[in-house]
Amino acid sequence: MILQGLIDSSSFNVLGVVAQPDKPVGRGRKMQAPPVALLAKEHNLPLFQPSKLRGNQEVVSALQEMNPDFLVVAAYGKILADDVLRLPKIDCINVHASLLPAYRGAAPINYAILKGENETGVSIMRVDKELDAGAVFLKKAMPILDEDNAESLTKKMALLGRDALLEALPMIAAEELKGQEQNHEQATYAPKLSKEMGLIDWAHPAETIFNQVRALDPWPTAVTELQKQTLKVFKTQVLSNKSQQKPGTVVHVAQQGWTVATGSKDLLLQEIQLAGKKRMSAFDLANGMRLKAPFDLGEQS
Repeated sequence: MILQGLIDSSSFNVLGVVAQPDKPVGRGRKMQAPPVALLAKEHNLPLFQPSKLRGNQEVVSALQEMNPDFLVVAAYGKILADDVLRLPKIDCINVHASLLPAYRGAAPINYAILKGENETGVSIMRVDKELDAGAVFLKKAMPILDEDNAESLTKKMALLGRDALLEALPMIAAEELKGQEQNHEQATYAPKLSKEMGLIDWAHPAETIFNQVRALDPWPTAVTELQKQTLKVFKTQVLSNKSQQKPGTVVHVAQQGWTVATGSKDLLLQEIQLAGKKRMSAFDLANGMRLKAPFDLGEQS
């Protein structure tokens, strides 16, 4: 989305693209190019996909010959070395998916949902040696809705980031927009996600599990166990009532979903996926397995 915005804009000339290398994907482990690389090829842009940019003199020299005004970074996933940061004539700019100094790191969108934030946004910032610690030129805020998950919010944030970047770059070039140093004492972090983060603890409050499910969709997904099989959970709703059953007990099955006891209010499981089956409504899975409440959900063994 960021690259497409720069390509479509009449104000900028994209000289080249640096992307992650192609990676094996899926059960067949077929090599697949990242979307930004495919877009670069589609527009016949010079494309570099080094396994490492740090110390790669061939790529750095090629970029240097392009003599760019800006180097724009968006979700590249690697810290840039000094020789790369010195390449642009004006500045090295990062589009970061949080309102800095909150949620520096690899997974800011996921953590904003996970922590129950009502608002997030994008920051147009200067890249420096420290992770997401550079001066901020522009911030744009966006509400986080209950229906948002990491996938849907990422798509909305990409549009917001594109628009913020296109607004900021001309102003930075004209020296009409100055970077403001972050308050480093207020910094919070959003490290890489792991599969272990997906394991649901039903003793947690319903709101916590609701946020966990949304934050980890589509990866690594929130999971529990049903009859010794992994059960992925994709959509839930916090209910107003509280059961007296132990957490993890499915106390009611209806067309709307499964009502599950938690550490606080009940949680309605609406969309789920049992290992080896397709994603479906909880009600359809209960019918297919002839499940009758009450029954237990639990941790994976």
